[in-house]
Amino acid sequence: MKHLKQIQRRLPAEQILELVRQYEAGAPVFELAEIFEIDQSTVHGHLNRQNVPRRPYRKLWGERLDEAIRLQATGMSIRGIARELGVNRGTVAAALRNTANSETA
Repeated sequence: MKHLKQIQRRLPAEQILELVRQYEAGAPVFELAEIFEIDQSTVHGHLNRQNVPRRPYRKLWGERLDEAIRLQATGMSIRGIARELGVNRGTVAAALRNTANSETA
């Protein structure tokens, strides 16, 4: 059986800067990996080399978290929000709880 050789994709400097810009704007690492056609570990490597501070791992971040908060304010259930955003109910509950805790602190 032949083994396929992995294709190495090197990003030009302007694409690395765009990757950093999108990350800082809240884009998740998995999404950046898809956009730039690189592995998630490569995304992390570029961010580390650019001295970009890592944000805490959360499935709901930025605009997606804002959307969850907006949906909750309309009276939508945790289950409905989870279904709408394509994440686990526990993820939604934890994100909303953490948001509420940070607002009261």
